[in-house]
Amino acid sequence: MYEYKVLTFDRTRGLGASDRIKPDVLEAMLNDHADEGWRLVSCTSGLGSKGASELVLILERTKR
Repeated sequence: MYEYKVLTFDRTRGLGASDRIKPDVLEAMLNDHADEGWRLVSCTSGLGSKGASELVLILERTKR
């Protein structure tokens, strides 16, 4: 059995004024979740509810 977590990564979590994702911030976030047993299974980008660009990450781990 697996469990899933959906994370959004937007301007407030690492997109700067240039609207570019800061790789070191994203990498640190993924590594923190990996330490808890999560692995990235899907990623997509689009517009959030307020029109800002965002990255949607879907993580998976064995259910505890």
